[in-house]
Amino acid sequence: MIFLSACNEQVIRETIVVDGKLYTNERISDIHLSVVRSEGDVFLGQFPLSGAEVSLLSEAGELIPLEESPSIQGKYLDPVLQRVVLSGETYTLQVRWEGKEAKAMATIPPELELLQVSTTTIPINPDSPNEPIFTVIWDDDDDLSHVLSLNVTEDSPSEIPFDVPSGNFDANYRFPLTGQGATLLNTDFEFYGEHNLTIYGLDQEYEALFFYQPGEAGVIIDDGPENIVGGAGYFVGLTRVKVALDLIE
Repeated sequence: MIFLSACNEQVIRETIVVDGKLYTNERISDIHLSVVRSEGDVFLGQFPLSGAEVSLLSEAGELIPLEESPSIQGKYLDPVLQRVVLSGETYTLQVRWEGKEAKAMATIPPELELLQVSTTTIPINPDSPNEPIFTVIWDDDDDLSHVLSLNVTEDSPSEIPFDVPSGNFDANYRFPLTGQGATLLNTDFEFYGEHNLTIYGLDQEYEALFFYQPGEAGVIIDDGPENIVGGAGYFVGLTRVKVALDLIE
């Protein structure tokens, strides 16, 4: 006699997730793909997506195939070093993997122009906390929001001996800025030495996707409107300018 039993096993669902950013007049090198696996309502994990077929299609009809980075799993980039994304151009991202397909579009904003940088070598007096020490002003574009990020580039930086809390940059510049510039205080910094200050510009529609976080990437995706068809995540165009600062005793 043969007994038949019902199979109650849940099907594992896989979703392509895109963390993709294109920067004005820069090489295509910041497309990160992953896959989220779930079984029913149970989250099984998120993993780097290797072996995908990834390309960009420009508004002018140029097809740009991307290759996976040999050193970072799930990161895809343009092997042509000289090619950059162009301001005003709209690019379509296409991802194919194991019968699944995800697409998204991003328009590249105008190049960010700095109108004023007060100084780049900055003496610090730890006995005068909360003192303005640096001002930057950028071109006013009503369609863009701006975000700042700060990274210490010294290998072994020396701490500034303030008698008050310092290293306040993260708290003061966590969200997109309104206005045309920013003034930093000495207590926004924690260390002497070399720093990179990066000013990002992005369409206001996507400003909720970004907030300041310390680390190599500077600005990371947190939460906001997703724009991936056939998947999840974000694909956006940004513009950025880096300013090297040196804080001295």
